Amino acid sequence: MSEAMTIPPLGEAPAKRIPTVYFIDDSATMREVIKIAFRRENINVITCADAASALAQFEQNRPDVVITDVIMPIRTATPSAAKSSNIRNSAKRRSC
Repeated sequence: MSEAMTIPPLGEAPAKRIPTVYFIDDSATMREVIKIAFRRENINVITCADAASALAQFEQNRPDVVITDVIMPIRTATPSAAKSSNIRNSAKRRSC
């Protein structure tokens, strides 16, 4: 007995999902450098100058990854990481 295997035509590869990364840093230079580097790798980057502006966008554009500077004026990055886990329960947090 033989089993038939269906092979999709070459032109019909499944669409690759583009990940979304939030980069939160009070330095405009760092935000621009990271944005350029990630976009070269075909990664959607949303940059924010502070945690509050990032949190305001999480519902519209859910992040796959959040990278943040932990030493920022006014509000530190730790509360934004905690709130982001409420938005995406499966997210893992790491401190470097």
